[in-house]
Amino acid sequence: MSERKIINAVSKNRVPQWGNKKKYIAVHYLGVVGQNHDLSPDGSGAHFYIYWDGTIYQRCSLDAVVWAVGTAGVYKQKHPEARNANTISIEMCCKCDGNSASAEDKKWYFTKETQEACVWLVQKLMRENGIPADHVLRHYDIVNKTCPAPYVHNNKYKTAWTWDEFKSRLTGEQEATTGTQTSEFAGLSETAAAARLLEISRPIAEKNDLFASVCAAQTILESGYCTTELAKKANNVCGMKTTLSGNTWPGSTWDGKSKVNIRTPEQDASGNTYYIYADFRRYPCIEDSIADRCAYLLGAQNGSKLRYDGIQDCKNYRDQIELIKRGGYATDVNYVDKICNIIERFDLDKYDQASGEILPDTPDQQWYRVRKSWADAKSQIGAYHNLTKAKKCADDHPGYRVYDESGTQIYPPAAQISGDIIAVCKVFQKQLKADIAAGKSWEYRNPSKYLEEQWNKALKKGKRACNCALLARWALKEAGLIPQDTGIFYGKLGGTISWGAGTKAAVTKTCDLIKIGNKTVKQLITSGDLQPGDIVTYVTMQHTNIYAGSGKWYDAGHAYCKGSGEGATYKSWYGDGQYDNQRVGYIIRRRASSNEYIVQAGVFAVKANAEKLFRKLKKAGFDALIKKRDAQWVVQCGVFSVRKNAKALVKRLKAAGFSAIIK
Repeated sequence: MSERKIINAVSKNRVPQWGNKKKYIAVHYLGVVGQNHDLSPDGSGAHFYIYWDGTIYQRCSLDAVVWAVGTAGVYKQKHPEARNANTISIEMCCKCDGNSASAEDKKWYFTKETQEACVWLVQKLMRENGIPADHVLRHYDIVNKTCPAPYVHNNKYKTAWTWDEFKSRLTGEQEATTGTQTSEFAGLSETAAAARLLEISRPIAEKNDLFASVCAAQTILESGYCTTELAKKANNVCGMKTTLSGNTWPGSTWDGKSKVNIRTPEQDASGNTYYIYADFRRYPCIEDSIADRCAYLLGAQNGSKLRYDGIQDCKNYRDQIELIKRGGYATDVNYVDKICNIIERFDLDKYDQASGEILPDTPDQQWYRVRKSWADAKSQIGAYHNLTKAKKCADDHPGYRVYDESGTQIYPPAAQISGDIIAVCKVFQKQLKADIAAGKSWEYRNPSKYLEEQWNKALKKGKRACNCALLARWALKEAGLIPQDTGIFYGKLGGTISWGAGTKAAVTKTCDLIKIGNKTVKQLITSGDLQPGDIVTYVTMQHTNIYAGSGKWYDAGHAYCKGSGEGATYKSWYGDGQYDNQRVGYIIRRRASSNEYIVQAGVFAVKANAEKLFRKLKKAGFDALIKKRDAQWVVQCGVFSVRKNAKALVKRLKAAGFSAIIK
């Protein structure tokens, strides 16, 4: 297995104690779908973290004793000797196609890159610390915790190995076959092979800021679904010759010498086919072949210029493959159409918009985006013109929904955003219960004295903290009703407006910010006035809570709330409301519709890209501004109350060479 690099992220911060005896190695999974490499405020975590692409981070010294394999007062000790004080822990970042809130779900899995990197790291730690293979354990082997889930279930879901397969690789039995081999495609249907190649291509393409669909489709076409002589003899699935226009490029994965001589077809400018014998590169695995092609596309030269200059700026897969063809990548005169046909046949573009960048301009066709929520643009796993395909994608990925271009959820049916507020409250409630079960403490403070800065201080001390107003703001933000950078609910709400949640001015400002109606002051708030998802504020009590329906409330704790109260730990957060016929209060509720038409010229994950477009628009004589929304940067050119005026601006922008849509 080739040498790897460990990224040094070592810090003493949050390390509980020192003196690790380093007798065992424990393998964990992160337990959530995501990637990070930091210890929790209470010192829970691991020494090493391995990301989906195989990147390894070392978070703390091997001498550190982190909270990783203890019982936490919840689990039962199984191993007679392994403890935090003598164990090196490794967290493997994971993925899940099922219920990611449950370790018992059978659809947890690791990428092959994560697993291979973990094998390499464990072997290194074994050598350097004299740790035998039988001292390499799952967290599950130490206490009765389902961790790491893929290696406890051992069901080989997707790319996950079994624990026995992982252990066999530690002793070198699988050393010669690390990485995917073309032999693994024998007997697969074209559909199955295409899906597997997309799975392999995606992390490599995304790492290089290229479209996964193009990367996978090129591989399918050039390798014949991994069945060509070149693919089978050399794991060369991209047709890469030993020399390409005399080029060398940074990041090549080829060793510079391994090759095979193959008879290959070429075409002249008229489309006539002829054959030549040529030397092609040999790779140890498919991943190296694809990575080498990506490096070539980014670094190959044509004289003093990049041969494929601008490839990372393409807005859609057709633009990218046309640029590749113009750069001289292929002689086949039908190359672009062949690649696009493969993409469309197998829906290979379902991951292309996951970064949240603006979709290609297709004014006559509606885009349907598949996300966990409209606010969470980074969760997007597909964007389709075909609603049936979008629905199928959502059905195949539990927890995902289909949204139209305005951000309205159209599948599964969701009548109003207030339903989303209830959904995020349920998530919060589940987190609270999990924290209590794990023995973590919660703090409560009076809203008028306990602002967000103090909340952050509590987090640094290893405690979670919340009050009624912070809960309400959190629910609004998670439901996508207010911008992610909105100020705290008590204190400041955007800009410099200072207020308390129980005042009419505060409620009015909130309604304006999230474009909702029903600002009527209620002298008496009765059950008949309320709808699930309503946020209710009370002047004399200076309190805020969220109506859950059926006479129940979501509340972060208050002296007036039965079943909660003030204390260090809250065991009842979903309480019985006691607000029927109470004092003066106000209801915050979404408004059914809006006549606001926003002309949007681009959405970017990187601010610099938004600023680049902003400058181009200003230079061309258009008004523009940049807004941060949901961790992205939006470039807007106008807001209109009449749709035809917005359409007129879109028309002018397109005539000037810009993309634009109406939101």
